[in-house]
Amino acid sequence: AGNIEFWPYNYAPENGADIYDCEDTAIPNESGIGYGSMQVHVENPLNLSGPRQTVFAFNGFNRGRTADLGIGRNANPDGQPDWTFSANADTYTVRKMQVYVKQQGPPEPTISPAPTLSPKTSSPVSSMTTVVTLGASGVDTITHDQLCPSQITEELLIDGAAYTNGVGTVTLYQCSSVGFDPMKIKLINFPIQDGLWFEIKNRKNDVNLVIKSLADYSEYSTGGGYSGEYPFQESQEHYPEFSWNHVSKWVSYRKMPAQWNKPKNIFTQEEIEWIANNNYMSWFGLESVDYILELAKDIKQVNPKYKQLLYWNSYGYRGVEIDTFNEDWLQYEMINGKRVHIQKGQQRYYNHSIPEMRQWWIDHALKMTSHKLPNGDRVINGVFSDATRSDIGTDHSNMIEELQNALPADCIKMGNFLRQKDAYRKVFNEGYKRNDKPHNGNRWRLAYADGSYLENVHENRNDQPVDEAIIVSMQLAREGLWKGKIIFWNGAPFNCLANCDDVTEADMSEYIKPTLAEYLIIAEKYGYYNFLASPVAGPDNERYIWETSQMDEFTRPLGEPQGPPVRVGNKFTRHFGHVSVMLTVGVNGVNEGTYKWIPTTPEPVGPPAPQPVIPPTPQPVAPIDIVDTIPDSQGYELVYELDPIPVQPNFATEVGYTRQDLNHPPFSRVAYFIELDGAEFGHQWAWVSMDAFTDNVAFTGVPCPVCDQGTLQQSVTNVHVVSNVPDLHDGTSLAGNIEFWPYNYAPENGADIYDCEDTAIPNESGIGYGSMQVHVENPLNLSGPRQTVFAFNGFNRGRTADLGIGRNANPDGQPDWTFSANADTYTVRKMQVYVKQQGPPEPTISPAPTLSPKTSSPVSSMTTVVTLGASGVDTITHDQLCPSQITEELLIDGAAYTNGVGTVTLYQCSSVGFDPMKIKLINFPIQDGLWFEIKNRKNDVNLVIKSLADYSEYSTGGGYSGEYPFQESQEHYPEFSWNHVSKWVSYRKMPAQWNKPKNIFTQEEIEWIANNNYMSWFGLESVDYILELAKDIKQVNPKYKQLLYWNSYGYRGVEIDTFNEDWLQYEMINGKRVHIQKGQQRYYNHSIPEMRQWWIDHALKMTSHKLPNGDRVINGVFSDATRSDIGTDHSNMIEELQNALPADCIKMGNFLRQKDAYRKVFNEGYKRNDKPHNGNRWRLAYADGSYLENVHENRNDQPVDEAIIVSMQLAREGLWKGKIIFWNGAPFNCLANCDDVTEADMSEYIKPTLAEYLIIAEKYGYYNFLASPVAGPDNERYIWETSQMDEFTRPLGEPQGPPVRVGNKFTRHFGHVSVMLTVGVNGVNEGTYKWIPTTPEPVGPPAPQPVIPPTPQPVAPIDIVDTIPDSQGYELVYELDPIPVQPNFATEVGYTRQDLNHPPFSRVAYFIELDGAEFGHQWAWVSMDAFTDNVAFTGVPCPVCDQGTLQQSVTNVHVVSNVPDLHDGTS
Repeated sequence: AGNIEFWPYNYAPENGADIYDCEDTAIPNESGIGYGSMQVHVENPLNLSGPRQTVFAFNGFNRGRTADLGIGRNANPDGQPDWTFSANADTYTVRKMQVYVKQQGPPEPTISPAPTLSPKTSSPVSSMTTVVTLGASGVDTITHDQLCPSQITEELLIDGAAYTNGVGTVTLYQCSSVGFDPMKIKLINFPIQDGLWFEIKNRKNDVNLVIKSLADYSEYSTGGGYSGEYPFQESQEHYPEFSWNHVSKWVSYRKMPAQWNKPKNIFTQEEIEWIANNNYMSWFGLESVDYILELAKDIKQVNPKYKQLLYWNSYGYRGVEIDTFNEDWLQYEMINGKRVHIQKGQQRYYNHSIPEMRQWWIDHALKMTSHKLPNGDRVINGVFSDATRSDIGTDHSNMIEELQNALPADCIKMGNFLRQKDAYRKVFNEGYKRNDKPHNGNRWRLAYADGSYLENVHENRNDQPVDEAIIVSMQLAREGLWKGKIIFWNGAPFNCLANCDDVTEADMSEYIKPTLAEYLIIAEKYGYYNFLASPVAGPDNERYIWETSQMDEFTRPLGEPQGPPVRVGNKFTRHFGHVSVMLTVGVNGVNEGTYKWIPTTPEPVGPPAPQPVIPPTPQPVAPIDIVDTIPDSQGYELVYELDPIPVQPNFATEVGYTRQDLNHPPFSRVAYFIELDGAEFGHQWAWVSMDAFTDNVAFTGVPCPVCDQGTLQQSVTNVHVVSNVPDLHDGTSLAGNIEFWPYNYAPENGADIYDCEDTAIPNESGIGYGSMQVHVENPLNLSGPRQTVFAFNGFNRGRTADLGIGRNANPDGQPDWTFSANADTYTVRKMQVYVKQQGPPEPTISPAPTLSPKTSSPVSSMTTVVTLGASGVDTITHDQLCPSQITEELLIDGAAYTNGVGTVTLYQCSSVGFDPMKIKLINFPIQDGLWFEIKNRKNDVNLVIKSLADYSEYSTGGGYSGEYPFQESQEHYPEFSWNHVSKWVSYRKMPAQWNKPKNIFTQEEIEWIANNNYMSWFGLESVDYILELAKDIKQVNPKYKQLLYWNSYGYRGVEIDTFNEDWLQYEMINGKRVHIQKGQQRYYNHSIPEMRQWWIDHALKMTSHKLPNGDRVINGVFSDATRSDIGTDHSNMIEELQNALPADCIKMGNFLRQKDAYRKVFNEGYKRNDKPHNGNRWRLAYADGSYLENVHENRNDQPVDEAIIVSMQLAREGLWKGKIIFWNGAPFNCLANCDDVTEADMSEYIKPTLAEYLIIAEKYGYYNFLASPVAGPDNERYIWETSQMDEFTRPLGEPQGPPVRVGNKFTRHFGHVSVMLTVGVNGVNEGTYKWIPTTPEPVGPPAPQPVIPPTPQPVAPIDIVDTIPDSQGYELVYELDPIPVQPNFATEVGYTRQDLNHPPFSRVAYFIELDGAEFGHQWAWVSMDAFTDNVAFTGVPCPVCDQGTLQQSVTNVHVVSNVPDLHDGTS
C-alpha cells in the first residue's frame, strides 16, 4: 500500500513535529502556484506497520529556484525525510524522470454498491450517473472506493431530501481527489428555506460535503466583524414580480449631460418601452420632481406592474434644485474667512447634525411616494437610499432608519446597504491589525429594510485576499434572499458614462460572462440582475450599452434552479432548467463564467420533415479576368484577398483574409481590385494602382489595430484607374490620396461631409470605426472634386460595414460611403491587394535643399539626419516615402534650434508607420525644458515641441497654471550616476505593531541598502532606532542620504513621549469621545497651533543630530499624506516645516500628483465646480523635490492612459527645474504576503515601470522597484531590495537626447540601451528594450584556447525492460531528461517528451534516475493501480491543468530500486 502527494501548492507537516514526510497537508491557493510536491510513499515490506518509505520526491518546481530531488528516504539528520527544502538538484549530473501507463483490458467501474445498513447510499442510477442519498444525520459508515465517482461518471447527484442535521460535515467517500469536474456535481432537494451554504472539501483520504449556515461568516479573514442575524421578511405582497423563465432584470438609467440646471433630457417612447417591458424594477432621481413623476407614469402606462423607486442620496444634495431645501443645512468650512461648502463634484454634503435637515430629507421622500395613479397604485413605489455608509447610531444612520420605518407598508424600502468591505467600518491598519469596531457588513440595516443593492462586490479590504471579496458578497446576497429580501445584483463591469464609443457588442458578450455567473450562483426568488456598461441612455449611447435585454443571455430560457450552488475550491457551480453554470473566482480578482446551455427544442422523432422547395440558384456573375480586362495588372502578385468581404466584419484583433501571401521582395507599386454585385448598382468593379506608399507589405491591407500601421493618410502618385462604373473615370498618372486607418474619424471641411479630406481620431486601443479609402483626381476635371475609387469602412465593430465603388450618389449619404451600412445589399463582395516589383528599388531620400536651414541627408546607408535650423521652419522637399520607413535610424538634430515651442514640419508625406525606436532626438538640452512629439497631419510629418510647464492639451489642463521657480542649490543633494539606474529605496520590518520590540535590520540587509541605493526614508519606529539605523547605513556608505518619514495627516508608529493625545481629531458617539482614525493612524487636529508646532519641532530635532564628521544623521524630511487645500492649517504646517529646515537638509514630500489638477473629484467626470490645484506643483516652490505616487491613477473624467503621461511630464518638469524626483516603480505592495511573487514575476513587472522612469530620467531622478518594502525574515531579498536584478547590474550610460512621443509610444536612447514605453488605453503599459552589448569581440590575435579536461564517462543508462520485469507492457507518457535544476513550472511543464494519445489505463508507473557525487548512481521504479483516469494528471502537478491536490492512497504498489535503504516489494 502507498500514497501519493502530488500538488503545485505550498504544504505543511501534519504530524506536529515539523517533519515533512508522507503525511503532509497541501495549502491550496487560487493561483495554483506554490512550492510544489511530487512524492510517492509506500509501505516498507520488511516492516509493514513501520514508517512508510519515500520512493522518490521532486519538490520546489514552481519557483525558478533550485529544486529538491531524491530517491528513498533522506538520511540527512538535518534534512526532511521527503527531501523538502533540500535544494539539491544542482548536485546531480543525471536527472531523469519518466511516467508510464499500462492498459490491462477494458477498465472495470469501481463504484461501490450502497451499504445496506447505512442511512446514506452511493449507487449508480445509470451508467453515467451516481447518486449519493444522505440520511437525516448524514453521518454513517463509509465504504472505501479506489476511485472517487466524479472521475468515472458524468453526473454526481447529492440528494438532501432526507437531510435534517443542518450545519456540519458529511463524508461522502473515503478517497481523496480534487480532480472533480465541479460541473458534474448537483445538489438536489436542499430547500433554500434551510439557509445552507455547501462546499466539497478534500482532507487526506476523505471527500467531504461541508455544510454551513448562510449567516456564518467566521471562516473569512473578516469574520470577526459579523455577529448575529437579522429577522426574516414578514411581507412580500408589495414586491415586484419575479420569474425563472428568463434572467430577472432590474435596470438603472439616466440621461446626459447631468447638468441639472439645464432642461431635462426626455426619454423617448421607444426607450420607455425597453425599460418597462424588459425589467421588473428600477430607480430614478436627480431630475426635477415633475419629471421623476412623469417618467414613472409613462413607464407604468406600458407596464402597470412595474416598480419604480425614487433615487434618494442620503449623504449629499445633488441634482435639480428642490424648492423646499435650505442651503444652511449643508456642511461647510471656513477658508480665508469665507464659508465654502464641503462637496464632491456637484454633490454638497448634508450636515446631519441639523434636525430640520433630517426631517426635510424624510418628508421629501414621503411626499414623492404619496402620489397615486387612478388605479390606486403608487406612482413611485418606494425609495432607494444611496450613500448610506455610516456608523450605527449616528445622525446620518438614524435618519435613514427613520425614513424606512416611516414609509407605508406597501412601499419598497431599499438602499445601498450590504457591503462586505464594511465587516469593520474603518479600513484595517495596512492589512494587519483591526482596531476599529465590527460593522457586520451593514446587515443590521436589513432589520428595517426590504432589501439591498450590492455595490463594489469585488472590492476587498486592505488585509483581505482579493478573491474573498466576491465570495463574501455572494454569501451576503444569498443570506438576504434566504430571509426573503430583495437583492439587486450589479453586473456592470464598469461605468463609461457617455464615453462608451470603444465598447462593442462583442465586448459586452465577454464582460457578461463572469458577472452573470456570479448572479446565477446567488439567485433565488426576488434576486434581480443588472448588466450594462453605462446607465446613460441615448443619444449618447447605443441601446446595447445601457439596456441589454436583447443579449442572448436574457432571451434564452433559464428555468428554475435544480438545487443550491456548491463550491469546490475556487469554483462555484449550479444547475438550472436550461443551463449549468460554473463561476471560477480568480485570486487576482479576474473571474470567469462557464456555461453549458441545454437545447430547448429537441430534434423531432417520427417521419422526416417535408423538404423545402429549393428555388433555382441564380446564375452567378462571371468573374472578371483581370489580366485580359486590365492591361495595367501585368506583373502584379496577389498579397491579400477577402472573398467575400464579411457583411459584419470585426477586424479589431485580426483581419480574416481568405488568402494571403506576404513572401514578396521589395516592391514599388501597390494595386487594389474591388468587385461588387447587388440589386441597387448591379455588377461593378474597379482597379486602382499607385506608387508604393510603404515598404511594409502588411500595411497595404485592411488597417489593422494590432499590426501597428496606425494612420496612413497621405498623397499617392502615378495612380492608374480602370473601372466599369460610369461615374468613375479611368485615367493614368493621376494624383491621389489614401485614408487608411482603424480609428474613428471626422470631416475636415466644416460641412459635415465625409470625403477625401477626413481626419483620423486615433485612440490608444487602435479600435474604432475604420476607413480604407482611395481617392483620385478626376481626369476630366483635374481642379474639381476628387473621385472616390473605392471605400470600405466600419470594419472593426461587428456591425454592417460600408462598401462602395465610385462616389456615393445618394443625396442623403456621404460621398465616401461613411455610415451607409450597406454591405448586406451585395451578393458579391471581393477585395484583392497586389504588389509589383520593378527592378531593384531606388532610395527616395531627397538631397538637402541648399538654401534651407534644415537638411535631410543620408549619413550612412541606414541613417537619415534631419538638422533643424534656428527656427526649424523652412521649405520642405516632398519625399515619396517617409525616411523612417526605409532607414534604420532617423536622427533629429536640435543643436541649432532656438525657437522653443512650436511645430516643425520634417517631411511632406504622411505615415505613422515609424518604428519609434528608430527615432533619436540629439542635442536638445534639458535646460530648454521641452517635450517632443511626432505627429502626422494630412501629408505632413511634424515635430511638435511644447514646454514641460504646459499642460493645456490634457483633459485636466485647466487645473494647471503658472510655474514654480528653479532650484537654487543642489549641494546637499545625494550623488547621482548614469553608470547604472540610480535607485532609491523604502524599507521597513514587519509586523508593524509599534507597541512591540523593534525588528532589527541585519548587517547584511544594511549593506544591501547602503551599497545599492542613494537615498531612502525611514520612520514609524522608535526615535532611538531611527537614528541608530541611519548611523549603521552611513557607517557602510558615508555619502548615503537618509530622510525621516514624517506623516503630516495622522499619528502612527511607536509612541513619541512629547505628543499630547488631545491634539487628535475625535467625534462623540453615544456620549463617548472616539478618535477619528484609519487603522492605527489617528488623525491630527490641525486647527490646534500647539499640535502643528510640535509636528515641526519634532522633525527639526530629528534632523539636528550630527555624526563626528559633521554630517547629519538624518539628512532631511519626507512629508507624507500632504494632500490638502492651499491655505489650510494642514498645508501651512507642511510649508512652515520645509522653510524651517536648515539649508543643508533635503526637503521632500509626497507632493506632485496629476490627479490633483483639481483638488476635489470632478462631478462624475463632466463638470468641474472645484478649484484648480495645479497638481500640487505650488509645493515645489519651497521643497527640494517630490515622490510621485499613484502615477497611473486617473480622475473620474480622465482617460486612463492620460494619467501616466501627465505624471511623466510632472516628473520631467521637476527634473528640468533642478528638483529631486523619486519615481515609484512598485507594481503593488504585497507587504508580508509575497509568497506567490517569484523572481520571474519581478522580471516581468519591472518592464513597464522601468521604461516609464527611463523616459523621465534626468540627473537627480531616482527609481525604486520592489514588490514590498518589508524586509526579511518575512520576504526574500528580491521582493524588497532588487539591486541584483539584471536591469540594475547592466550599464545604462548617459541619455543621448530627450524622449520623443509617437502616438501612444515614448522612446529614448541611452549609451547602453534603447527603450520604448507603450502606454495602454486600459492602463496596462509595456516596456521594450534593446540592450547594446558592452563587451565587443576582440580584434587581434586569437585568444589562447583553454585546456579542455577529458569528459567524464557517462553512466550507462538503465535498460528498463531487462532490469525491471514489471515494466513490461507500459507505454511512455512523459519524460523530463534532464529535470531542470531551477524549474519554474508555474505556467507550463517543459517536458522533453510527451505522448498523451493513450486508451483508458489501469496502471501508472514512474522511473527516476539520478547520479551525483554524494549518492552515486541511483534509480527507482514504482508502479501502482491508476489513481486517475486523466493521463494529464499523472505528470508533474501543474497549476494551469487544474488537477489540484492528488493526496490519496494508492494500491498494488510495486517498487524496484538499486538504493539500499529503499526496499523492493510488490502488491
